[in-house]
Amino acid sequence: MKIVFQCVIAAVLVLWLAAVSLGVAANYFIKDMVELHGPMLTGAAVQIRDSSIDRKEKSFALQDVCFSGAAESQVLCVGSAVVQLMPGFSIEWRRDSLLPDFLMVDSFNLKDVSVFYDIDSEGSDLRKLKFNLTEASSVAMKDRLNAKAHGGDELLLLQLKVLKLSGIKVEARSRKNPGRSKDFFINDFVLTDFGTQENGITTAEVLDQMMGVLFERLQREVKKQGLIESSSVSEDNQSSRKRAAASGERESDSEEDSGAGKAVRSIGAGLKKTGSDIWQGTKKLFD
Repeated sequence: MKIVFQCVIAAVLVLWLAAVSLGVAANYFIKDMVELHGPMLTGAAVQIRDSSIDRKEKSFALQDVCFSGAAESQVLCVGSAVVQLMPGFSIEWRRDSLLPDFLMVDSFNLKDVSVFYDIDSEGSDLRKLKFNLTEASSVAMKDRLNAKAHGGDELLLLQLKVLKLSGIKVEARSRKNPGRSKDFFINDFVLTDFGTQENGITTAEVLDQMMGVLFERLQREVKKQGLIESSSVSEDNQSSRKRAAASGERESDSEEDSGAGKAVRSIGAGLKKTGSDIWQGTKKLFD
């Protein structure tokens, strides 16, 4: 009886250690994945204070996510970014990646968003961030369509019901004329139904649409605050459209070699490979 009791305790400890190891590994993986591939996707350095997973609530969160531009100056920071999966989400134990064909996400909430606007350059770092996301989105969309046509599944696709940005504070600064510096807020906004008309879209496409709306509202408010001339806003919008059109006309071969394309593909492949590695490691532990 004593031996049986000891075996039960040992089994419980093994299960507990396996569960803790999986949770810790998943937390570190999410943080490392964003910090590693984020710069390739956005063209800006990315730092995250912490990440966490709530298996019961089927959600994961990133805390204090910051993107840096030239001279390591902050461009955009998010106090918390919470991804809430659908209530019916479950691990696909029979698949090596542990993930379904595409993730169904109930909501993506970004709270306490801080935007740092350089008045002297009329937000050049923000424009660069937006342009890089547009390029990455274009590459990701073509890769997604090509993968669908050829039956590939390297990209991680998702369907997102609701994306919300709240607490959007703009810190506009001028080194040449500090008296023009000011802080102001932009109204919260909600975007809905990403990829619901298709079998999922890529993260890059979601981020590009979100950044497009944020940048457009920012430019309107900057003009209203009298920080830049109205002609500058118009010229910037025309320039952005020209750059987006130019990126869409590039040959697919050159796009596949770009850093954005590699980042988009490596994120999806990395997630699936890590899921497979964790699953295989857990099976070996019990074997």
